[in-house]
Amino acid sequence: MKYAILCALLAFSSILSAAGNSSKQAASTSILATVNGKAVTLGEVLSESSSSEALAKAYAEQGKVSEEIAKLRKDAVDRIIDRKLLVDEFNRMKLVLPQKYVGSMLDDLAENLNCRSRAELAAKARAMNTSLEDLRSKVTERLQAEMVVGREYYAVGEPTPEEMYNYFTANIKKFSQPERIQLALLLLPENTPASDMAAIEKKLSADSSTFAELVKAFSRGPNREKGGIVGFIEKDNLRSEFAAAIKDKSLQANTVFGPIKTAEGSYFIKIESVTAGKTAKLAEHRELIRAKLLQQAREQAADALKKRLRETAVIRFYFGGQPAVKIEKQQKNINQKPEPTPAKPIKKMEKKTMVTLKTNFG
Repeated sequence: MKYAILCALLAFSSILSAAGNSSKQAASTSILATVNGKAVTLGEVLSESSSSEALAKAYAEQGKVSEEIAKLRKDAVDRIIDRKLLVDEFNRMKLVLPQKYVGSMLDDLAENLNCRSRAELAAKARAMNTSLEDLRSKVTERLQAEMVVGREYYAVGEPTPEEMYNYFTANIKKFSQPERIQLALLLLPENTPASDMAAIEKKLSADSSTFAELVKAFSRGPNREKGGIVGFIEKDNLRSEFAAAIKDKSLQANTVFGPIKTAEGSYFIKIESVTAGKTAKLAEHRELIRAKLLQQAREQAADALKKRLRETAVIRFYFGGQPAVKIEKQQKNINQKPEPTPAKPIKKMEKKTMVTLKTNFG
């Protein structure tokens, strides 16, 4: 978690360094969302998405760069919203963040920016159009959010033996080593005369060691110069025609099967070697499964916390077809008290004669 926070701060520093004063001011006053009345600005979003956006511009498919950048910014908005809600929860719970953690994070940031002291870090911050106090504030905010998440994250209990066993049995193929076959292929075209096909089949039946020689002479398949050897493949991943040909057969090295008719011609396949499979045992993978299930449960707990906080929050978005608004205007809308609703005149009640109904209960 500490490493992730540090990376986010370094990205924040780089985007401020690259931005001009006018663009920085525009980014810092353009609102993309609000959460409980607190603004999420374009500047905040760019500080988190800039490095990923640079990669998108370099590697995204042509014509999809804008779409990818929009997705990256939407993801950044969601992260910032979650962080603001977590900071609010930190304050509501009256938690205390030891300042030594903030200082440690600032020291790590200074080291990564090649600063030998806080004074150098402050000077570097000014050169990047920010300040040491701004960096301290962002470090504090991220650590507060991580503290709240950590209370849920590390409160998750260890997976039970039953949970580990159920996961193992449901994913046993992932842990087992399947049987693997090293194949060589000899492909004859569809127009191969029946007499030639029969002669090749007879020669291979008599002596499988001639397979490589026949491949070089007649095959239209891959790796002719290597005797048609195509490498290892799991038995379950064989193409259907090959699987049908060797089904229920004892697979041994130097065994030849064929001819096998396919869309591209007729194959003879040779088993060069067989690597036996190995059935996994729970004891061999228990620790790996324990760690995986624990990590999954912790991530689910963190996601559930963020979902709960969002359910009681007021979140508004100002993008996706809607123009961004300025902070000054938005804050005015947020702080402006609604006009009082005119009181409706009270109608005069008509006096009516009371009627008493007689029931079975008197």
